[in-house]
Amino acid sequence: MHKKGWSGVVLSVVVLALSARAGLAQDTSKDEEIQDLKRRLEALEKDKQLRDQQSPDGAAVVSEPVEEKWFDKVHVGGGVRTEYRAMEEIPFGTTKKYTSNFTLDSGRLYTGGKINDIFSVTLNAEFTAAGASVLDAICQMKVADSFNIFMGRMLPATDRSNSDGPYYLSSWDFPFLSDGFNAAGKLGDRDDGITFWGDVSNFKYWVGVYEGADHGAPSVAFPNGDRLLYAARVQYNFFDPEPGYYLQSTYYGDKNILAIGLVANYQGGATVEPGGGATSFGNVAVDFLWEQKMAVLMDGTATVEMAYYYFGRHGIAAPPTGGGPAGPFDVGAGTGFLFSVAYLIPGHLGWGQFQPIFRYQGFDHSPSSANNPVAGDIAHYDFGVNYVMMGHNARISFVYTHIDAGNKAQFGEYVVGTQFQF
Repeated sequence: MHKKGWSGVVLSVVVLALSARAGLAQDTSKDEEIQDLKRRLEALEKDKQLRDQQSPDGAAVVSEPVEEKWFDKVHVGGGVRTEYRAMEEIPFGTTKKYTSNFTLDSGRLYTGGKINDIFSVTLNAEFTAAGASVLDAICQMKVADSFNIFMGRMLPATDRSNSDGPYYLSSWDFPFLSDGFNAAGKLGDRDDGITFWGDVSNFKYWVGVYEGADHGAPSVAFPNGDRLLYAARVQYNFFDPEPGYYLQSTYYGDKNILAIGLVANYQGGATVEPGGGATSFGNVAVDFLWEQKMAVLMDGTATVEMAYYYFGRHGIAAPPTGGGPAGPFDVGAGTGFLFSVAYLIPGHLGWGQFQPIFRYQGFDHSPSSANNPVAGDIAHYDFGVNYVMMGHNARISFVYTHIDAGNKAQFGEYVVGTQFQF
């Protein structure tokens, strides 16, 4: 009994000592966390005071970055577009056959880093069956909301559909009219160069100089050597603004949009005519977007998008294509028109909402251009419905496309596409 009693006392003392030590360690850990939080708040306050200071000429003072955790300065995301496509082949006699394929339409990795409130970096990659490639690599400087400078590989000043990219369209397939507008021939219609852009209340602008069609040193075909591509876009939003560099073709009712944009680009000596002689090209587009919740339609969201294109060129940076089922990459000289209408049905069914959509895009070639890659008119008619679960971050699209490639050549294709982003 005596030994058991002392054993209990000793055990109790040990337990109490360990508990006191654990409590002390816990208190120390909490103290360290409080001190770390206090240090970071002081650094943030100091950085704010420096940013509030102005130099005599009114320019913002560049301060050292606030000491932050890595996850405060870096963001990482990604997106995947995968599809099933059944495309009608050229008919043999009276028999029509369809291809049947599952494909990876796009896989992207988004990364970005904030150096301080003025300087930041974007580095995005595109993954295809051929491997990974640089999509965007941009050094970014923000002087103010009204004046930003981007330099590197980026989407140049362009039309709305290009500014959306494939992930932020209201339809599934990227419009062929927009695909050839920049005519740079780089992945994702990107180009290397510099863009000055900004938001001034409801007015937006992009102005830039880019590599364009790169011809290098002077040659017989291009005696004046390499010339740069110049591009500019202006836009005014009558209702809600669309801040930032990129745009969308639908906000699924989160914004009321009435916007009109004008874009143009030009490159001297960009391509060569058959028989010799460098030829310049210039493109112009006007685009319009209206989106609004409609009380008369039970608060569903109506979306209307239109764009008119003038292509003043001769198949730059693209092989001649005849407008088959896949559509042309570069239509050449002529005019084009795009019209799209969609309606987001109110109320959820399961995980999301349904959005029926119709889109037309047509190209009229210029018969005066002897070397047009497309010797005829082309029209695409899309009939589809999107199942929208989390906006552009999670949706499924069902589309039938009728393609009229001229010369009585008509095709059809069915697509089921899935798009997820994080």
